[in-house]
Amino acid sequence: MLIDFQLRNFRSFAKEQNFSLVASRRLGDDFCEHAFKIPNTEERLLRAGVVWGSNGAGKSNLFKAMRLAASLVLSGNEKGRAIPVEPFAFSEQYRNAPTSFEFRFVAEGSVYRYGFSADSERVHEEWLMLQSGNAEKVLFERELAGGDDHLQIGRILSERVYPRIVALGKVGVRANQLFLAAIRDSIPVGEYGALVSPVIDWFENQLTFVGVGDRFHGLAEFLASDRAFAEFAGEFLKRAGTGVNGLDVETFTLDDGQLKSLGFDPGDIDVMMARAGNEADSKITNFDGSVMSVEKGEGAKVTVRRINTEHQSGSEGKTNLPLSEASDGTLRLLHLIPALYLMKDTSRVFVIDELDRSLHPNLSREFLKFFLQSCRGQCRQMVVTTHEDRLLDLELLRRDEIWFVEKDSDGASSLRSLSEFKIRRDLKIDKGYLNGRFGGVPQLGQLFGLMPDISEGIEHKGPEHKERD
Repeated sequence: MLIDFQLRNFRSFAKEQNFSLVASRRLGDDFCEHAFKIPNTEERLLRAGVVWGSNGAGKSNLFKAMRLAASLVLSGNEKGRAIPVEPFAFSEQYRNAPTSFEFRFVAEGSVYRYGFSADSERVHEEWLMLQSGNAEKVLFERELAGGDDHLQIGRILSERVYPRIVALGKVGVRANQLFLAAIRDSIPVGEYGALVSPVIDWFENQLTFVGVGDRFHGLAEFLASDRAFAEFAGEFLKRAGTGVNGLDVETFTLDDGQLKSLGFDPGDIDVMMARAGNEADSKITNFDGSVMSVEKGEGAKVTVRRINTEHQSGSEGKTNLPLSEASDGTLRLLHLIPALYLMKDTSRVFVIDELDRSLHPNLSREFLKFFLQSCRGQCRQMVVTTHEDRLLDLELLRRDEIWFVEKDSDGASSLRSLSEFKIRRDLKIDKGYLNGRFGGVPQLGQLFGLMPDISEGIEHKGPEHKERD
């Protein structure tokens, strides 16, 4: 589970900012089911973090920072490729300084702290720590000093138990690559060891990002293979008032003529086969969730899985339509529903940018409410950014689950939790937010000043003038 995330010098964030999901002790037992205990500490973790801010304030940059940091662990960085960090652009001091990210999280009952700082050319620092009581044990530390990359493996990772990691530490890694990414790339999964394996698994399988326009990859296969999920998703869409009563996955094969009718040139299939390499097949996934799969064999066999939606059509009974015919809101919701389903049985952290995109305000609220009520006291978390003020409700969220992002006069973003403000328990938070009490709202100028003078060139008539019929 995510404890906190720190960032410095990334996009609109200049100074170090800390986004924390540690429950405030001042709030006592407010929504006690929204928090659970951090192992071996007296602190509790929150199950939700909701971030508001005006357009351009930086809330999506928080999402992008977390996603970039995780992707550099999972995808690594190719030789000769620039590290895609984006330092704060409005100050020379920051433009020439490295960007820093740090995650503190719980994995398999232990608390870890992992982070790094880097510019576009090289990693300056990297560290992985394991909390042990009130102290920390070093798993590895990396530092750029005197132009040289110094990597130290902690004594807790002994050469006898972790020979491959220790050997990799002696050899070193490329300047533009993270050591944790190198471990993942070059060492078999079974040889990560009991201390490092939970860290890589947390980034791979527990931390999930859903950006604006993102789709849930493998949605058609998931619906086809897991009947319980298909029923859950169909019922959720029905109760959400989308007009969809159920979902069905249709599987069929295509010949060259049918491919052309769908806008694909048979030459595209050759490209897909080349892209597949040594794998059994190659796939193209559309945003509506349909999947085109090319399977290897004596010839190229093109198989399509298409998601259909079931609708009630009055006296005529049921009508099925391709999911591609659904509204943007229905598509967005369907690609979010796996977050609710997958968190029923596993520890996960879903980070969603602009939850309210294409969703009705009531539906955004019910989505978040469903998560909070269906996973009570469990180790599941959801972090979302939003504009939707109807979520600013102390009957839905704790004060420490509510965050605001605001830019200062220098264009730098800062994060602040509602728990830092002194407010009455009965205060209408949404009204106070829109009135600018907590920041994070646009400072609008006189937009009407941009309009042309509509009276220009029009004859002004006196009070005695009468219009003719």
